[in-house]
Amino acid sequence: MICSLEKPFTLYGINTVGDTHPTFDTYFKPSSAVAGFATQELTVTYVGCTEQFVENGPYTVNETGPGQFEIVWNATTNHVESSCGVGEQLEPEQITFQLEPLKTTECGQP
Repeated sequence: MICSLEKPFTLYGINTVGDTHPTFDTYFKPSSAVAGFATQELTVTYVGCTEQFVENGPYTVNETGPGQFEIVWNATTNHVESSCGVGEQLEPEQITFQLEPLKTTECGQP
């Protein structure tokens, strides 16, 4: 739950690629209510290999309709380690998180 886009917040996800389905956290540090910088660390295991990724980059908050918003994160993988000895640098990617409106009582407001 995000009560303020102007304060640091975390989104939790599940990776559905690979043999395991680890959870991962994406940490958002706003510079304003509509922009900031995000970081994510993720470990994925598949075909007997384990890879560790560190992605980060700027994000913006966009209005997609009346009262509807999304976070668009321009993530770049800056570090990849592989237990199979084949690390790779991934291309920058744009990741979108759809935001759902909260009831005002969910953040302790009447």
